[in-house]
Amino acid sequence: MKIISRYIIKEYISPFLGALSVVMFVLVLDYILKMLRLIIQKGVPVGVVLQLFGFSLAWMMTLAVPMAVLVATLMVFGKMSEDREIIALKALGYPFYKLILPLILICSLLTAGLILFNDKILPETNHKARLLLTDIKRKKPSVFLQDGIVIEDFPGIKLMINQLDYNTSAMKGVTLFEEEGRNYPRIITADSGRMEYVEDKDAVTFTLYDGEVHEVDEEDPALYTRTQFTQQLIRIKDLGMKLEHKDSDRRGDRELNVQGIMEMVNERRDKIEVTRQKMNVLVDKALEFTLDPYDETGTRIVQRPAERAYSRNRSLYLQLKSRHNIINGARTRINKLMVEAHKKFSVPFACLVFLLLGAPVGVMGRKGGLATAIGLAMGFFLIYWAFLIGGEELADRGIIPPFFGMWNGNILLTLLGIYLIYWTTKEAHFINWNKLRFWKIFKKSQQASPSS
Repeated sequence: MKIISRYIIKEYISPFLGALSVVMFVLVLDYILKMLRLIIQKGVPVGVVLQLFGFSLAWMMTLAVPMAVLVATLMVFGKMSEDREIIALKALGYPFYKLILPLILICSLLTAGLILFNDKILPETNHKARLLLTDIKRKKPSVFLQDGIVIEDFPGIKLMINQLDYNTSAMKGVTLFEEEGRNYPRIITADSGRMEYVEDKDAVTFTLYDGEVHEVDEEDPALYTRTQFTQQLIRIKDLGMKLEHKDSDRRGDRELNVQGIMEMVNERRDKIEVTRQKMNVLVDKALEFTLDPYDETGTRIVQRPAERAYSRNRSLYLQLKSRHNIINGARTRINKLMVEAHKKFSVPFACLVFLLLGAPVGVMGRKGGLATAIGLAMGFFLIYWAFLIGGEELADRGIIPPFFGMWNGNILLTLLGIYLIYWTTKEAHFINWNKLRFWKIFKKSQQASPSS
């Protein structure tokens, strides 16, 4: 029996490493195109882009390992089924679940390793990548702008640039909409301009040349003003880049480990409890004032309690509503934090889920080729990813609990895997290749090729 376990492990390692390389290559290839755009089109130094690419490999590995487990499982068990090894082992009385046991041990180690990786390494790489992106944006503010589309990254302003030089930040064909504090936006058009980030002011300065200002009077919309200029300076302050650059301890949700997430969750829970206590105090004081028949001087009040409650405590509703909004905001924040905490465990656990799912599917599919395995794996992985993204969105909104939002795909696919394992023991066919028309044509062409 140990010989069979060693054989399965040996057969599994090579497909797993190969699948991991293929998946990483696909993810890296898509990312490289974005990196080349930063280098060629936007003039970011190669060394900085390579550093950013290195930080990005962490989240790619988090996705690639479960995917590689699924592909390798489909390949190994598909090949064993195609070579009739599964039938031979069944004839020898070797149960199917024992074939999976050694791989469960391997996938458990992968799961544990990914959990530690997601908790210790991934938050740090995400944090460093964000700081690096902030530095790039600070030194070259035009890097993350695109010409030909409306840009809404600046507070209170929308911007559209017909042509942008990413190296010099020179602009041609500029249209700027100032909306902050206005019912009718002020529209500024210019033939050309230049953009510059002022670090000590934490602001972006637009110097516009040869343009016009179109403005509607706020008090009388019938009045319209058109002003021409040869040069105009527009400054957008308090962008937040300076704070993010200097405050390296400030972290987003995906830059926190589990301990940091739970500390923030406990802070929000304490805030909710304190707010509830304040709401109770407000209500108690309001009731005491309303029902007390005497005022502060001890004089009996003739006014009825209902009238007193309406006339003297109208602000109570607004105060309670404000604190209720604080509680809702804290709950929303807790949901998002708990989603990130559960994600650090649910995604690595997919290694075990995909093993339980891939083993029976591979046996019933009876094809061990890489193309077949990748095709089936992509289908199941897309289903899993749809559950993950949909669950995250619903959990962030508070519609479902964070636990179910992050674990629903694992639960459903695990149940499906157990169901398929049951049918595998009955030697059911998941895919009958001989009934597929394209497969018949392919087999006929293979049989005809030697004679030709």
